[in-house]
Amino acid sequence: MFDKTNVGEIHKEITAALEAVAKKHNLTLAPSRISYGDSTFSFKAEFGSNEATGGADPILFNDTKKYGHYFNLDVTDIGKELVLGARTYRIEGMKGRNVIGKLVSADKKMGGLFKLRGEDVMAVYKKA
Repeated sequence: MFDKTNVGEIHKEITAALEAVAKKHNLTLAPSRISYGDSTFSFKAEFGSNEATGGADPILFNDTKKYGHYFNLDVTDIGKELVLGARTYRIEGMKGRNVIGKLVSADKKMGGLFKLRGEDVMAVYKKA
């Protein structure tokens, strides 16, 4: 039967294999989640063309194409930095209608992912 420990181990192995396939074929791989029950498990993997997405997460890339106009963003903004208060974020793209940024510390090391408020993004980030 499946439990959190063995499903986690299986997920790591599947992810490692998918990352190898993605690298071999010049693709980007979105992080996958796995769900499980007593006797089954399922997961979803999404790949994108590295050339088309510029190395960005394919899910965030596609959602930015769909919803970016709400916040004056498009896929060319992925990877740009945005200062909100005392913190700097790198725009990773959009997940649904939420702007996702990665915290950039003072020494340019990357931190975790954060949902950024669309109103804040629009107030601070304006294209020239």
